[in-house]
Amino acid sequence: MAQQKESNGTWSFYGKLPKDENGKRKNYKRRGFKSKKAAKLAEAEFLKQYNNILPTRIKLNDLIVEYHKDAPNHIKLSTLKAYKRFETYVISPSFGNRYIDDITTLEITRWINAISQNGYDGRIYGESSTRNILLHLSGLFTYAVDHDWLQKNPCHKVKPPKDPNKIIKRQSGEENFWEIDEYHKFINSVEDEYKRDIYEFMFLTGLRIGEFCALQWKDVDLINNKLRISKSLSAITSQITSPKTSRSNRTIQLPDRLVEKLKR
Repeated sequence: MAQQKESNGTWSFYGKLPKDENGKRKNYKRRGFKSKKAAKLAEAEFLKQYNNILPTRIKLNDLIVEYHKDAPNHIKLSTLKAYKRFETYVISPSFGNRYIDDITTLEITRWINAISQNGYDGRIYGESSTRNILLHLSGLFTYAVDHDWLQKNPCHKVKPPKDPNKIIKRQSGEENFWEIDEYHKFINSVEDEYKRDIYEFMFLTGLRIGEFCALQWKDVDLINNKLRISKSLSAITSQITSPKTSRSNRTIQLPDRLVEKLKR
């Protein structure tokens, strides 16, 4: 359900009806109203004739329960656990007892901006986490639209907040990685030989922490100096999973110095 102002100055309302007995959804639109309020009232009156097929209103907490009945069929367990943390600590406390069709785009925009700037309930969320919170909320609303509990997703026009300091850093060409002299300064300060070998291995191969922790001897080819990356250890579930992306499946050429250490 939505209203918009036409080029001639009048207002209209439009949307999609729930699925009919044949499983099809029809669009509707009516024009010629003097104000947005008039269009909204007319839309409510128009939809009364479809009360027998309009879906039951649902609260966000109930939507979350329904979502998790289907989600394990297509979402990794580690990702679902991250989603549940967002739901427990941020989404449910904010909107859990609200009917989903009452939650507006403007409300979500101001809510996610406030989280980006001030955190939520004593917890601070970085740019990536804030974006993921918004993406998951949008995913919940998309699920609701797909199941006819909602006409449209109120998150679709919400822009994820961005840290202006990071934007300036990207534009200036600065990157967040060590120069070789910074690495040498660090590695020479590590007294524990075992830890020093681990840091050196990760620096020279560029592995993520989860990828390093999931390594097995069968992944190492000491004859051809190659290392195969095909899995990762989840910090959330402590389970071995597929890598972060399909492109993360890769083979790395190992430097001779690492091969010699692995042969010890």
